[in-house]
Amino acid sequence: TCCRVGADGWEVAEEGTAVREKFREGFSLRFPAGHEVSRGVHEHLWRVQELFGGHAVGSNIYVTPKGAQGFPRHIDPLNAFITQFQGEKTWVITHHSTLPLEGRSVDPLPQCHYPQEIKRIEGGGWRLFEEGVVTLRKGDRMYLPRGYAHHCTGGGDDSVHLTVDVSCGGTYAGLIACAEGGRGGVPFCDDFFSHEVVRKTLPIGWLWMIGGCYRSRDLLDVLVAMASSLGLSLTPDDFADAADTMSASFFATSIPSPHKHSFHRLTPTHIHAPPPSPSPMASP
Repeated sequence: TCCRVGADGWEVAEEGTAVREKFREGFSLRFPAGHEVSRGVHEHLWRVQELFGGHAVGSNIYVTPKGAQGFPRHIDPLNAFITQFQGEKTWVITHHSTLPLEGRSVDPLPQCHYPQEIKRIEGGGWRLFEEGVVTLRKGDRMYLPRGYAHHCTGGGDDSVHLTVDVSCGGTYAGLIACAEGGRGGVPFCDDFFSHEVVRKTLPIGWLWMIGGCYRSRDLLDVLVAMASSLGLSLTPDDFADAADTMSASFFATSIPSPHKHSFHRLTPTHIHAPPPSPSPMASP
């Protein structure tokens, strides 16, 4: 993607455009699937995938001319881990009360605020923030949770940053909808997705907790109770079957291992034992 935000709004260059020329004109460049061109990014992304268990991951590399803004303020339906590799970028971040879901827009965007710049955590490289303005310089990293409106602008030199994205495809809404659909239920209307509780992300490692031969009674009880509160009569077996259906999609698109003589892609048989059980409501 080759784009910029200018006086006339957001502009996206046509496919086949000479990107070098557009870059000189102030267009930012986004290179998706950074793990396919960098072994280091591939290794890092695979480890993140292993850590989050059941949540799809991806990566993008952004190259921005000095002083330029590539994308307008927006909210992504995912959690992002950002690393600044070159130059600097200033981010304006504002929290939104509604967690976004894939394929569903969030409107209106929250108001911008410009409080004092957020300070770095002492003794660590990650930045902790609530909302505001933060400048990332070479080597800085930031966690941007789902539900934060943001945009960023390059500094006095050209800049490069990497985002590692953890998808929110594994939400309570998705699992409940899959369980209801698996038993022949009708698709949910918008009212269902308006419930904030179902928009939350499933626990880290949820695929190791339900489905197949692993069934965490704690998580299944939470799911059954949540469905009941929404007027749905779903059983633990319904959720286990739904988890198997969702896991098939996850395994088919997972990042293959970068290590030679190891599994090229995660499969259900790769999972020999579940990891330590997190809290049933813990989310990435």
